[in-house]
Amino acid sequence: MRRVVRNKKSHAFLKADGGWAVDFRSAYSFPDTRSAMAACTRHGVAGAELLLIMGPEPCADYDIALPLGEPENTEPDSAARFERYSFMNNFAVPRVRPAASSA
Repeated sequence: MRRVVRNKKSHAFLKADGGWAVDFRSAYSFPDTRSAMAACTRHGVAGAELLLIMGPEPCADYDIALPLGEPENTEPDSAARFERYSFMNNFAVPRVRPAASSA
């Protein structure tokens, strides 16, 4: 198994010197995940994934791609997240209604 870093958009592979190569055979094969993450930090790589190549060449049917770095923001802003979780919590935690005042 080979562990290589691939750019998610261009599908280029990270080389040992921090450059990018189109041919996966020129990619640096990392001994473990930790060293791949360290190389990405050292070279300022963003928008990449760790590709675990199971066979002699990359194959979408068998290889595993793991995202590296910060997760992508899939929601527009924190207000949307708060609204979504508040809505969900309405079902999980009953609201306490104030006692009716007697006049």
